[in-house]
Amino acid sequence: MACRLLNLLTGLSLLLCVAACVLWARSYSGSDYVSRARWEGSDPTSVTTRVLQVTWTAGTVRLSDSHLTYYPRETPVRTFPADWPVYWGWGRLGRGHLHWDDLPRATLWNRLGFYAGDGMGISMSFMDERVRLLSFPAWLPAAALLALPAWRAGKAVSAARRTRGNRCPSCGYDLTGNVSGVCPECGTPAS
Repeated sequence: MACRLLNLLTGLSLLLCVAACVLWARSYSGSDYVSRARWEGSDPTSVTTRVLQVTWTAGTVRLSDSHLTYYPRETPVRTFPADWPVYWGWGRLGRGHLHWDDLPRATLWNRLGFYAGDGMGISMSFMDERVRLLSFPAWLPAAALLALPAWRAGKAVSAARRTRGNRCPSCGYDLTGNVSGVCPECGTPAS
């Protein structure tokens, strides 16, 4: 059972790694995003919404938590029920869109794609935006997701080498002259 679970996790990790690499490559020609918006509240003059978003942009992955406050023309603003539904969105924006290249380049870490900060956003006569942003290079999740499949592949190659060299696939003990079919060192059946 544990072996099947490990195989399933390895396959899932490899599939997610491929998806992360595709999104990383696509991030240089536009931005892919997934967002979740939820109404937070309203008063007689404004409506506030919270938007959580993951964006692959310009070789980086950006996680943002935005609070958007709209000031509509009509006042008082109609009230919304507390169980207003959550809105999920996804899509792709073209190269050079708003916030495409707005990360600061002050430090080496910023130039490598790492950033964490508050306050970035837009302010207009009809809306304000407060944003908390965390950014990191897009290769980082791809490398992290590749770790388990690479480790499993390395173990398989090592076991194959041991088997070809008349060694135990588990511990590497030399099985030359062993007729019992079982490793005397660890008890693994020799193939």
